Amino acid sequence: MTTELSVAIQKNNWPPRSRDLTPCDFFVWPYLKNSVYKTPMDNLEQLQDRIRNKITEINDNAGLLQNVTN
Repeated sequence: MTTELSVAIQKNNWPPRSRDLTPCDFFVWPYLKNSVYKTPMDNLEQLQDRIRNKITEINDNAGLLQNVTN
């Protein structure tokens, strides 16, 4: 079985925590956190609204994520 799989699956030399492999870990989550918590909130609803708005903003800005993955 190992021989059969070695033909289809190539070993990759990227480290497991490479920025190329985990853009969400190294960009999206810190960006979202810093944007959402920039100013204090009064309640859970404000937190949820900020998260939704920031995710929409990220989704609407295709160039932002494209720059992260290139």
